[in-house]
Amino acid sequence: MKLCIFGAGAIGGHLAVRLGAVGGHQISLVARGAHLDAIRRDGLTLRDGDGDGDTCFHPHIATDRPDALEPQDLVIITLKAHALAGVAERVGRLLTPDGHALFITNGLPWWWNHGLGAACPDSPPLASLEDRIAQEINPARVIGGVAYSANRIIRPGLIVHDSHNDWILGEPDGQTTARLSCTVDLFVAAGLNARPSPDLAHHPAQAVVQCLQQSDQRPYPPCPE
Repeated sequence: MKLCIFGAGAIGGHLAVRLGAVGGHQISLVARGAHLDAIRRDGLTLRDGDGDGDTCFHPHIATDRPDALEPQDLVIITLKAHALAGVAERVGRLLTPDGHALFITNGLPWWWNHGLGAACPDSPPLASLEDRIAQEINPARVIGGVAYSANRIIRPGLIVHDSHNDWILGEPDGQTTARLSCTVDLFVAAGLNARPSPDLAHHPAQAVVQCLQQSDQRPYPPCPE
């Protein structure tokens, strides 16, 4: 599988190192600045806050030019919500014809009402952001994700995982699909505690994700059963 982490910061970098340890996948990273320079030079290192040691991962390609990458089977986007509209076109171009995008973002997801129809008529409108992104990425090709995982970059190329390792994935319309099952299995194989959810758009963890993106050093509650 060709896989791209689009935004290899604290959350994206954690995912990259874990997934890279599985082997058998061609994983590329999109990053920028000094963090990108360090990854290219020394690889990306994940340090477990519990003292279990460091794991270093050298990606297939690390770049700040996603258009230089080959088409990808899976693109995992871990950018903050306000940055999504600016990269939507690039993400859309990255996908193979059968590829899909996994968005792990802060706040209410842009695809919040895809497939729900009249089930949530009173949901708050995100029309401007939704329309801008949906023009480039068909919501039918999207999986959503919620992270319960506290991570921080302590220097370029080095991420510390402080606590929690729970990931909730789901289709916007709540369906159980083959691609969702495969993505959950991929996470689980990498040592990520992932599970599918039929109601991701209304999951209370959205508030946790927002806090997580804004401050990597706060404590977080355990993922509910």
